[in-house]
Amino acid sequence: MEYFEYKGKTYPYKSVYFQNENLNYIISCEELNSDLLSDSSSYDSEEAKYIDEQIFFFVPQNVLNESDEVIERYVKEAL
Repeated sequence: MEYFEYKGKTYPYKSVYFQNENLNYIISCEELNSDLLSDSSSYDSEEAKYIDEQIFFFVPQNVLNESDEVIERYVKEAL
């Protein structure tokens, strides 16, 4: 697990291999998504926009702790 640092907090993320696409995607926690956006649902800063553009999908923390296969299935079901 790796971490983004934003506004003094650290948020976990991982590169997840999606077998069907044969690609890796950056997946992070929903808490980071909430903190990147202001109350008006726009980016809080340019740094927030930069971080968000690197992330393919946000998942609950408990899902992020699972295997790549479980995360891939969760994302596909959510899309």
